[in-house]
Order: sequence, then C-alpha cells, then structure tokens
Amino acid sequence: MYRPPQPAAGPVTVLRTPGHTGGSVMFRFHGGTDPRPATGDTLLAGGKGRVDAPGAGPASLDASLRLVATTCPDGTRLRTGHGPTATLSETGIR
Repeated sequence: MYRPPQPAAGPVTVLRTPGHTGGSVMFRFHGGTDPRPATGDTLLAGGKGRVDAPGAGPASLDASLRLVATTCPDGTRLRTGHGPTATLSETGIR
C-alpha cells in the first residue's frame, strides 16, 4: 500500500523570512518521513522570490536567504515555491 510522505508528523518550526512579502515564513518540519523545509515563495527552485509585493524588499529577502542558508546543511532538499524541490546550491544561494 502506498503511503505518501508525512512532512508534519512531528514538531514544526516557523521561521520569519520577510522579503518576498513582509509576512513571509518558512516551515521546518522535524520528524516524519519527508522532513524537507518549506520555503514558500521566499525561495524558488530557480532562485530568489520576487520583491514587488507589499512589505517586500531586496535587503529583507537577502537577510532571509542567509537565514535559510545557515539553517539548512548542504544537500538539504527544500520544498521551494512554485516548482520542484531543490538544494541550496541548485537555487543559486549557496
């Protein structure tokens, strides 16, 4: 029987990652069978998210991406916004 990945089968850490919007967040899942962090639109498989929404800003986005880079070890697969999973190197921020 197929069992889908369980990303939220344990505690979830919410990191404030403004930049794409003023209220952007990232979810880091602990436990489960698929513990990939979810970056939302802060980080896309092809690079940084847009910064033209209300409350957005390039400096905030860059600070948030540094937080993501320090929170995730090399090789961590991220659930990025609007596309496939990617590692930090594949997104171009590391």
